[in-house]
Amino acid sequence: MKRAASVLDNTVRKLNAVLAELDRIRVKDYPQPHTEEGLRLIELLVDDYLASLGELSDRSGIEVVHGHCEEMLDKIVVLLPLIGFLLRSTNIRNSFEAHGPLARLACDVVGEQAKLVISSEWEFSPFVEMPTPQLPGFILIGLPASESGNGLIVPLAGHELGHPVWTGERLKDEFDERLGNEIASAIEARWSEYEEHFDGAAREKLGDPAGRDHWSPALTWAHRQAEESFCDFLGLRIFSESFLHAFGFLLAPETPDQSRFYPSLRTRADNLVKAATAYSIPVPDGFVSQFNVAKSPWDERTEFLLSLVRNALDALVPDLIERCSTFADERGLGRRDNAEIKKARADLELLVPASEMSQVQSVLNAAWQVHVEDDVWCEYQDVLERKDEILNELLLKSFEVNQIEAYLQSSPNVAKG
Repeated sequence: MKRAASVLDNTVRKLNAVLAELDRIRVKDYPQPHTEEGLRLIELLVDDYLASLGELSDRSGIEVVHGHCEEMLDKIVVLLPLIGFLLRSTNIRNSFEAHGPLARLACDVVGEQAKLVISSEWEFSPFVEMPTPQLPGFILIGLPASESGNGLIVPLAGHELGHPVWTGERLKDEFDERLGNEIASAIEARWSEYEEHFDGAAREKLGDPAGRDHWSPALTWAHRQAEESFCDFLGLRIFSESFLHAFGFLLAPETPDQSRFYPSLRTRADNLVKAATAYSIPVPDGFVSQFNVAKSPWDERTEFLLSLVRNALDALVPDLIERCSTFADERGLGRRDNAEIKKARADLELLVPASEMSQVQSVLNAAWQVHVEDDVWCEYQDVLERKDEILNELLLKSFEVNQIEAYLQSSPNVAKG
């Protein structure tokens, strides 16, 4: 039993080390309030894990002890990346001013239970970590550290909010049959090519489990590409043309590591233009042309399957655009407000933060107008020399003003006082 006791003691030590780390990273005031809540939830979990180990005794048996300790180590493996993400969310390189407006937006999009944490990450493309059993209701959005202080890329968070919507609305199930039928129909139309890649395939068994094995990867990729497209459309629907500006700013001309789970950036740009037309959103000049048509890195069989995916996605895009619009309307997500954008731009041109905005999206659209136009502030040479820096400061301050105004509006007694 000495060996079992040693394993148990070591596991307890590791859990206590996690608690000690949580205590070390605790600060007096968290710039993102949901960070503190997330760390507290993890601390309670570790306390529970230690309590469960405390129920073991010399009579538990070595197999029981080893089983419990292995389970605890698995839990530590899951917790540490979450703790790391929460810790990085406190780094000063983050745009803390954007958290309040985005957290309110997350509640509008995903539901009142949503808790948002934004962190600077050492990955170039923004990403989202979905709610986990350890952090229920938490949406963790990672932005590239090199741009995480840049308020102009905030609209890309709209895409990331689309992923919990896709899951919560069960859209994969909604479009599964349609995607499968589109792929099967494309195979039928190109049967001779299909036979070249899958020797011995039987046409009459195309829909059977054995027959589907050949093209099931295409269906998996199609689902993922449909999800990414829906998320693009939601980001666009929420943030209007500022999403297009941010998308091109960060991602053009093409990321080097292409993925079968994403449409090419040129395809995404083309589809975003289709969605913008449907949503009556202006498209920046040259938006599509900034994305190159990348050479395929895939072998012939994979490229054939991806061509089936492209066919299925092309057929589905109009439905995804409409489904996104329906969802946004049901959630009461505001549409582009031209008058409010003009008002926000007028404020920024006066070198003051935008105020009295019903939606922070208007500020972002105005800020992008200022960013891309050369004649703004041309009479202020000292300002013009630091245009990007000053515009970003004004944008971040506008986020703060928007959050304060929202707080006062929700707390009339405070406003009267």
